Amino acid sequence: MMMTAKAPAGLVTEGVGSLEVRWIFPGQIETAVAEWFGRFPAETQSREDIYLVDPQLRPLSVKVRGGVALEVKVYRGSPGILDLPGRACGRMQSWQKWSFPFSSFGQDRGDLAGWRPVRKKAAHQPVLSGERAGSDLGAGS
Repeated sequence: MMMTAKAPAGLVTEGVGSLEVRWIFPGQIETAVAEWFGRFPAETQSREDIYLVDPQLRPLSVKVRGGVALEVKVYRGSPGILDLPGRACGRMQSWQKWSFPFSSFGQDRGDLAGWRPVRKKAAHQPVLSGERAGSDLGAGS
């Protein structure tokens, strides 16, 4: 017997590709770095994401974004290093991401074995050929 299923309307089965670079700084970022990023329009948000850290599922990253979406990303490799002399240097990462609506774990977050909450301030800026590139400023990744 063979069973087949059709994806619900609106579900993106191929995911969304992204090219990301992260610079993670404790505390406030230096003025020179803030000024460099200030040249680009940005969407900044603060949120808490909850990451699945045990078991490790390399090359997958699994998290609950801001308590409203379950996100699964698969690492696709790196095209190299993005070096901004005197400002920041980071490895670019290619990812494929799927996002699904999420409402609750159904229990206190502190009791979730294998999951770790991370508070972050994230800025997403179009710095590469008009495409949106994400950079996390602050704790987390």
